[in-house]
Amino acid sequence: MAAFGKKPEIDLVGILWDLLMRYAIIRLTVALLLAVACIIWGIVSYNNNALLAKNGVETEGVVVSIREEVGRKSRVITQYGMIEYIDKKGNSYQIEHGQQKISNSLNVGDKFPILYLPDKPQKAALKSHVEISTKSKFPFHKFIFVASLFFWAAVAYNIYFMIRYKTIW
Repeated sequence: MAAFGKKPEIDLVGILWDLLMRYAIIRLTVALLLAVACIIWGIVSYNNNALLAKNGVETEGVVVSIREEVGRKSRVITQYGMIEYIDKKGNSYQIEHGQQKISNSLNVGDKFPILYLPDKPQKAALKSHVEISTKSKFPFHKFIFVASLFFWAAVAYNIYFMIRYKTIW
């Protein structure tokens, strides 16, 4: 005789284990893609800044407009200034520069040194950003490389997991 009011037992651990096994290949793929993306991002970032540091032509840029965004969670105000610069041929270009707002830290008319490539003047960056990236002891591209190590560790763990528990396919 079945007992009424008795709750069916749910094997939550079994369900979670089944999901873990079933999606091992997806976890591996995501970790691998993130690891490769971090490596590529770091290399591209470094190469762009190294190229600007080596071959860049310096000019002066002027802030022509500013927009502000408030962070959803942090409520920190970030200012984005559109900086206009002119190359040696007299052509005008613009780049965007973002920074946290510290009592009107960015104003229309502010001037910044800009480095641009003479053969591709639309490729430009603030001189200070290029110097930080290429001369710092721990620049951004190294940070990205270290971050990618986390994803490579996740890849290794997922491969180990898949082999150990025979969930490869």
